[in-house]
Amino acid sequence: MFEKYAAIMETSDEELQRIASNENFVHFVATINPPRLGIRLFMVKLEYFYFEPGTSRNDDFILHIINWQGMSWVIVSIPRECLGMAKRIATEAGLRVVHGVPHVITAGQVHVFPMSTKNLFTLENVSGHEVYSSSNERTAELFFEETQEIKEIFDKHKSSSNN
Repeated sequence: MFEKYAAIMETSDEELQRIASNENFVHFVATINPPRLGIRLFMVKLEYFYFEPGTSRNDDFILHIINWQGMSWVIVSIPRECLGMAKRIATEAGLRVVHGVPHVITAGQVHVFPMSTKNLFTLENVSGHEVYSSSNERTAELFFEETQEIKEIFDKHKSSSNN
């Protein structure tokens, strides 16, 4: 389903710092493995509704995936002026936007995300989200529902680009 992203290559620390230093962009970071419900929907809605593939506007939708602390993380970068719109999409996807850098605590050590900038936001599920109190079966259903919504967006885009 996400063939477009299959060719993404590992991002170096130097590249992360170059991205972070561009003050014209804001950056959203979240884990994608393990998956966080809503992240895929956030990325797809943001790109397909506001940075449509195949248009020059898509050049302003930048996606990186990095491996850090045994997890895969996505970094979505968009122009700073689109922050409010991205926050609305995050809310629609059941996410909240937290201004700050992710931290991971393992074996008593604190690890700080390798990209640090005042323009970095972490995506988390909203407080009280159903995913926090659901059974494994219900969580699987929620991921399936998200996948179906994404598939509908892809199908709609595909059919409109064929016309």
